[in-house]
Amino acid sequence: MNNAIKQEKREVTKEVLFQMVTSMKDDLRTLAQGKEQVFSPQQAADFAGISKPYILSLIKKNILPAAKIGERKYKILKSDLIAFLRASARENIEANWLDQIDEYINE
Repeated sequence: MNNAIKQEKREVTKEVLFQMVTSMKDDLRTLAQGKEQVFSPQQAADFAGISKPYILSLIKKNILPAAKIGERKYKILKSDLIAFLRASARENIEANWLDQIDEYINE
């Protein structure tokens, strides 16, 4: 590979990394400014009445949005947690409603 191509790849890589870091800094600044309540996974679990391992599994499956801070720490916006809980409740209500209809039909 010639030097011009290597240099171009380095410049593109630098730009992508710069954009990623800038985006992360903006997210962290928003969190730090206290514009919205932020939970640790344990706090989110306590708030929602579910287990911390379940919260972490939702984060790892990209079901519950969270900002990764460092190697293993996550921060969850209260609004994201509430949106997830509302969607889950809606799904449960719909499932229960459908079960009740099935029971009624099969009587």
